[in-house]
Amino acid sequence: RLVVPAAWGEVDCITDLADAPWTFEPVGSQAYGWCVDYCRSRGLEPDVRYEFDDLMIRLRFIETGHAATLLPELGASVADQDRVRVIGLADEPSRRIQTVVRTATVGHPAIVAFRHAIGEVANGADGRTGEGQEQPHWRTPRRTAG
Repeated sequence: RLVVPAAWGEVDCITDLADAPWTFEPVGSQAYGWCVDYCRSRGLEPDVRYEFDDLMIRLRFIETGHAATLLPELGASVADQDRVRVIGLADEPSRRIQTVVRTATVGHPAIVAFRHAIGEVANGADGRTGEGQEQPHWRTPRRTAG
């Protein structure tokens, strides 16, 4: 999601922010690389003035009018909705989250609960799968020699 200060007024898409300051995760992180690549693929060279690996600090910078950012939906959902605007991205990028557990613990209640929670978050609280999203599925681990 594109997250901008509400005080910036009408922003409809990422290209409206060609001259805006940005805040991303630190250089070298996978998230930083993805954000910069995404902006560039839209014809925008982001002016990244602030780098924080703490989501809440980034959100405070946005809420106080200092910068815009790109966040996953879950991260954007904790922003103060009166102080920011959360704008969907036109192509609705997504990511895949995988979990790996040992065969002996695959049925452990904590593992089952954790995987269930991830599935709920990925599909929304009502459990519906969005268009183009995969249903969560869990493979039984294969035993390896050694």
